[in-house]
Amino acid sequence: MTEPDLVRAVIAAVAAVPGLRPAQPIGPAGPSWLPRPGADGVEFAPGLVTVRLVARALPLPPLLTAAERGIRAALAGTAWQGAALRLVVCELDAAAFTKVTPVTPP
Repeated sequence: MTEPDLVRAVIAAVAAVPGLRPAQPIGPAGPSWLPRPGADGVEFAPGLVTVRLVARALPLPPLLTAAERGIRAALAGTAWQGAALRLVVCELDAAAFTKVTPVTPP
């Protein structure tokens, strides 16, 4: 699996969790040939996968647990399957304060 395919799989895993969405980069993308690490909210480094998220609901712990499960499934069978996973909630949508999304615990 190529890195762009893996990024898409991780983003799909995050998008599948009600109350979370992948974070989008700030600013223009620039030319396609210019590398932008983490441009899709997903960054791969040796032994570490960082995923930036936007929370649209609370509470966070069950949402992050569900995201971790999905991301781990997306990473299975790849060079990053055993990597540490860093989930960074970089934005909290205002709707999160008015809506609590029930998430079934693992």
